Amino acid sequence: METEIGLEPVLLDKQFEEWLNQHVTEEGREKFEAALIHFNDNGLIAKFLNNNSEAPRYNVYIKGPYDDDETEISFEFGRQTEGVWYFGIQIEGMKLTNASGQQMDMTGKGYSRLLMVLMFYCLEKKVQEKPTDLTDAGEELLIGIDADASGGFWGHMGLVEGKYSMDGPRHDSKVGPAVGFDKEFQMKHWKKWLNLKGGGVRACLSKKKKKSKKKKKYKRKKKSKRKKIKKTKRVKSFKK
Repeated sequence: METEIGLEPVLLDKQFEEWLNQHVTEEGREKFEAALIHFNDNGLIAKFLNNNSEAPRYNVYIKGPYDDDETEISFEFGRQTEGVWYFGIQIEGMKLTNASGQQMDMTGKGYSRLLMVLMFYCLEKKVQEKPTDLTDAGEELLIGIDADASGGFWGHMGLVEGKYSMDGPRHDSKVGPAVGFDKEFQMKHWKKWLNLKGGGVRACLSKKKKKSKKKKKYKRKKKSKRKKIKKTKRVKSFKK
């Protein structure tokens, strides 16, 4: 598996616009269109971090042209354990500097959706080799957060109380609360919230499986047909 660690710029250009038209519904675009306009009007910069190692982690950052590396809003998506992924977001209370040198409060401008859509875009366009547990699980991939300090944002997205949440009735199970999330849902719920038609992280494996099944059915039919022919010949021979 590749290991590529480093920030690279993400241009919200014509290629990005074409990707949006292909992957995001019109209703979905309306929900972060204001953030996209705000991004362009203020000369902001987007960057992507690809840490595709034994513990894969991906980050999308947005910052102003004069802001340092600690002044940025961000979204993180990474693996907690095999087949179980987490994410986190940092926007509330953050102030970025625009191209005119003015500070802007980034809260409540729709950047949460834009950051998440950017994550899907970067996973498709900038990650050549994706972790197998991410692609194989597809729509059923479990995603969650360890601590909910969002003031209801995660619930608004559709996350529900985790199976082994400390606040739930099963926190004292033999498995233990350490492996669970406070809030969790699946990839299909995330994509639905973002109004994605089809995500960049969806594997082609499902298509391959369908083809494989068709081939197997065809072979079984041929085999069954040959058996009947042989049986008929044996009966004719016996009568003679």
